[in-house]
Formats: sequence, structure tokens, C-alpha cells
Amino acid sequence: MGIVFLRSVNIAAVLYTAIRIIEALIIIALQIRPLGSSRVVTLHRAMVQRRTCRLLEFLAFLFWLNLLLSFFDLRDPLIASIEAALNANLAIGSFNVTPGGILAFLITSGLLF
Repeated sequence: MGIVFLRSVNIAAVLYTAIRIIEALIIIALQIRPLGSSRVVTLHRAMVQRRTCRLLEFLAFLFWLNLLLSFFDLRDPLIASIEAALNANLAIGSFNVTPGGILAFLITSGLLF
């Protein structure tokens, strides 16, 4: 248990360092051509930088969580449970729907707006 915790902390530290380095590269990339001369970047540089960095942090968190779950051998059972829950068939008369279909609809609708 202690070894897994130390590995987790070590990976988190490495990911944090990598995120800060990539954020610096994003800042530089948004200041030089061709991205720096883009009208979207010149008008909204702070927003683009902030959102890009948040997306990077979120992806790093998902990667860390994936590794942590695999260290504890919980990833495969968790994925199987989530898959079973999302593929459960809910029937009302002749109307059949799955929670996964509803979630896909909500995500698609959210991305459109």
C-alpha cells in the first residue's frame, strides 16, 4: 500500500512538472507566428491560454487516475461496472432507451452550445 502511494505521488509530481513545461510552451506558441498573428489569438489570448491549460490539467488528471486505478487493479472492474450501467436497457412500453444514449445526447447538446 505504501509503495503504491509513493508511486502515485511520484507520477503526480512528474505530471505537474510536465504540465508546467507544456504551459510555458503554449504561452510561447501563442506569442509567435503563425498562432500569434491569428486574430482569434490576438483578441482572446488569455482565454485561449487558460482553456488550453485547463484541458491539459484535466487530461493529466485522467491519466493519473487511470494509472492509480491500475495500480490497485480497480480499473477493469470499474470500467465493466460503468459499461454495464450505461448499457442498461430502460423500457417504457415500446420505447427503449439506455443511460449511455441519454448521456451521449446531453454531451452532444452541451458541445453544440
